[in-house]
Amino acid sequence: MLLPKPRLCNIYIQKPIQAAKIIIGVKITFLCGCLEPGRDGVGDYTLRLAMELIKNGHKVSIVSLNDHFLPKNSFEVLEQNLIPVIRVRLGNKQIQILSKVKRYIEEWDPEWLSLQFVPFSFHKKGLPIKLASQLNKLGKGRRWHIMFHELWVGMDNKDSFKLKLLGSLQKHIVKKTIDILVPEIINTHTRLYLSKLDKMGCKSDLLPLFGNIPILFQSEEKRNGIINIAVFGGIHPGAKLKKFINEVPKANKYKFHFIGSNGPEQGNWVATLTKNNVDYQLHGWLGIEEISKILSKCQWGVTSTPYYLSEKSGSTAAMLEHNLIVFCIARKWNPRDIKVEVLANDAIIKWKTTLDMESFIKCKRYKSENNIEVIAENFINRLKTKQV
Repeated sequence: MLLPKPRLCNIYIQKPIQAAKIIIGVKITFLCGCLEPGRDGVGDYTLRLAMELIKNGHKVSIVSLNDHFLPKNSFEVLEQNLIPVIRVRLGNKQIQILSKVKRYIEEWDPEWLSLQFVPFSFHKKGLPIKLASQLNKLGKGRRWHIMFHELWVGMDNKDSFKLKLLGSLQKHIVKKTIDILVPEIINTHTRLYLSKLDKMGCKSDLLPLFGNIPILFQSEEKRNGIINIAVFGGIHPGAKLKKFINEVPKANKYKFHFIGSNGPEQGNWVATLTKNNVDYQLHGWLGIEEISKILSKCQWGVTSTPYYLSEKSGSTAAMLEHNLIVFCIARKWNPRDIKVEVLANDAIIKWKTTLDMESFIKCKRYKSENNIEVIAENFINRLKTKQV
């Protein structure tokens, strides 16, 4: 199959990939939902991981199978940051499009196919019923790796019956995907998902998440008694912001920095800060360098992602990599059928009313070691172990 000459799409990063240092590499094709730069967390994760692997001498391509930023029946061949990419959106010509994807994979001939799984990435309602059989046809006879970025909804004790029902259907899809693809390696980012997979009888390993923003600036010390607080990523409802700002030590002044599109809850947070005379700044959408620069000026970060899901938050990981003290002020969220004691995330502070914040802050210093270099090396080493 003669593929059209790829067009260039090099807007995700500004710095070119350095020359390869490793002579013998692994050949991998990642499969994800969407690759629109800056608009899909898993897509951005896959691009960053692919760039790091290529820098280290491995051969990587990426296929996005549900790229909703494209018109239906799209099959685009391009390069994103020097990575060979196929971007696909299925429509009424599904058979023809998937046939092209299959021929591309056969010509590329990867040693590994790596599925970056999120149920909503492959179906707008989170029910990709046909995904496993489609993937099996695309990569029949090849080695599979699956990274479960998310499993299913409805894990919280207080979730609605409707959400729990959707979750049970998604759980069936997860099990079906594993049974059909028979992956040699299964990874996930959180201890919660690790426990859920174990209960299903699926052996998996933890591969921590690296931040979605590289460190481009050195962290700065606080000045003039002002503590800058980063609010990075989507804001979830029910967060305990008011209680948090009432408990912080009064010796300092505070300024909140809202980065990116925080969602509809941003307005509620701004209203709360205004009512309590706390300074803030709305930065909106920014480039990677600008985000890293703001994070480097902040001393704290707050996340409203539920504590037991915080390990899968790329924005939380980015704040930790930029040496911020991160507080989780999320609503109460307790997973069903799991002993929460085994799910503790020591990297962040779980806020509670009994927390002596002043003394806790003085002793809490966490240096994240889960940077992209370490994670990429761990990922490749696991693949190589299976190839021996």
